[in-house]
Amino acid sequence: MTMVDNCPRLLDLAEISALYAQLTGVLAGFAFTALVVLLTPTQVDERRSRRSRDNGLLLALFAAFVALVIASLRYSISAGETATESLGRAATLELINGLPFGLAAMMLFQGITLLFESGNAQSSAVWVARGLAVVVAPTLTLYYIANGASDTETARAAEAGTCLVAPVPLLGVTLTWIIAAMLSASLVPRLQPLVLRRWARKVQPGIPIAVIVASVAAALLGGDMGTRAPNFILSSAGISWYLSGTFTLLLMLGLTFAWGHGEGTVATQALQRVDDQQEEEATEGAR
Repeated sequence: MTMVDNCPRLLDLAEISALYAQLTGVLAGFAFTALVVLLTPTQVDERRSRRSRDNGLLLALFAAFVALVIASLRYSISAGETATESLGRAATLELINGLPFGLAAMMLFQGITLLFESGNAQSSAVWVARGLAVVVAPTLTLYYIANGASDTETARAAEAGTCLVAPVPLLGVTLTWIIAAMLSASLVPRLQPLVLRRWARKVQPGIPIAVIVASVAAALLGGDMGTRAPNFILSSAGISWYLSGTFTLLLMLGLTFAWGHGEGTVATQALQRVDDQQEEEATEGAR
């Protein structure tokens, strides 16, 4: 009998994955329901009567729905890793599955932010939703994945004959603090350069597509990992690279969300007027 069989500190990752599959499935249902409601003829006619510019709400919810469906599928597959000898592979899949789940949470909060903005909600409600999308969701996602790295190291120790609970990797903790500080600072209007804000507003419509692509890539990577040997465990160097890549992706998404909005600030309102004027001049020139 190996240490994996008789170590009471090891988590039942299969059972946890089954619970996550249920959670992501329910959230996917909520996202789909929101899309259906917003696409009803009454809602469509109301938005047309306002003659308001599309703020990307529908695409954000659609990206969240796709990411949640992918996460639910991946967690359901991981729930089948019930054999004790496949603990290392299950822990590796936990790392991979956390990315689409975290991206979906970001897009859900971003969708709520856009919904509040289009519905003329109080500025405090908009800022709370934006804080959740920009700071809280990316930070918790990175820390969640870093905890998954801890489970992977625990499984590696068990395979080596040591029963212990590995701490969260220092790299994961450090990157979590860095992303929390940087994204919090990005919400301060005085620290938002106009040039970067202009760039973020141009790039932001493509963010939901990037989330879908990243979720599909994570699903393909998880599928490849699932075909490896039962005792397969991602190397420590691979974990470090994965944490660094996830940090970069979440940071870019958070900064784009922070700089791409903020209609309540004077500077952003001025930038909006400049952009509208340039668009009108370009339209007149084309005529």
